[in-house]
Amino acid sequence: MESILNTLKNIRNSGDFSINPQNSNRYRIVVWENDGSQTAYYFSAPIYEQDTLKLVKPSFFSSAEGYTAKGSNSSISIDKDGVCFSSPAGMARIIHDLPNFQIENGKLIANRLKVLPTINGAVFLCDVSGKKGITFHVHTDQSFLGTRSNSKYFALMHEEFRPFFLVSSIGTYNQHDQLVEPALVAYQMLDDKQYLVHIYPSNSDNDVKVMFECNMYEEKLFQDTTVESKNPDENNAFGGVGFIGNSDAFGEQWLYSRLNYNKLSELFGRIIGKAVLHIPKFNNGVPLIGVGIQQRFCSFGSNWNNKINDSYTVSETTENNGFYKISITDLLINRHTRNFNMSEGLILKTKAKESGFSAIATGDNYYAPQVLEINFR
Repeated sequence: MESILNTLKNIRNSGDFSINPQNSNRYRIVVWENDGSQTAYYFSAPIYEQDTLKLVKPSFFSSAEGYTAKGSNSSISIDKDGVCFSSPAGMARIIHDLPNFQIENGKLIANRLKVLPTINGAVFLCDVSGKKGITFHVHTDQSFLGTRSNSKYFALMHEEFRPFFLVSSIGTYNQHDQLVEPALVAYQMLDDKQYLVHIYPSNSDNDVKVMFECNMYEEKLFQDTTVESKNPDENNAFGGVGFIGNSDAFGEQWLYSRLNYNKLSELFGRIIGKAVLHIPKFNNGVPLIGVGIQQRFCSFGSNWNNKINDSYTVSETTENNGFYKISITDLLINRHTRNFNMSEGLILKTKAKESGFSAIATGDNYYAPQVLEINFR
């Protein structure tokens, strides 16, 4: 991913801004505006290191054994035998023979594989031309962890609703690095500490690459899930990408999303000027709309069969520097008091049915986090 400050520059369309250093929230950067107001940019995952409270610098560095990077609460080390992720919660290791890398601008480059840092792990772009995807072992230092999984992610769980380590698909790319379809995830438990994970294209079988990310878990700003017509009983609480609209793999797909208001407590009682959601996009997709929700949804229990009905259209998306931009001011702010209105959330869907799909980052994406912009006084 880009640096946190470069992401902010892209969202603001300017590198000229002044950061307020009086901030103790690990999810946000606060910027002073010329009119005396402030704008908080809340990322969907923490952007400060847990131990030092410095901004995460998503970059690999050379080390004696290979390469290292530091995430929000983890360290990542790479050698010829695989990738090791460690955090206060424990260790997970991907066991796979790796090529000799060149390091370029903090990214690891080889002939058929690129490895890039995320906020709390790494993302892999693997050329699987002539193969049936990529298969690797995941080994942990803890026995008999619970699992959650579907065709989009594999999660080792510390608790019923709290992961320890996540493998999440991003998509299948052609040789021009254009996302063309989903990539799917399957796994097999080998013993009490070891799992076999397979990432493969959903349809194509030649001249393609698969992209996926592996991360240690940190609690998110958004509680969300996709639901889809082709897998009507499937929940997707931890998948990092939504294929919103219509795809061969998933049918019609929507994204349900709501805020974890515990992460926004500094804004309670403030006068709110506007609220804008910035959603990273992975393809040249179709326009999306945000739609209000009639009642509370469960991010762990929702699926296509039991989905909550939508209500009124909140706003339509526009595009800006690799993001979908959607105003959610009317959803989150009481129009009379200008304070927070604790909404039940929204649904993202395509503006026109049967118009194709847009591949977007969900709130569980560490490679391309969503950003909530809130202006306040």
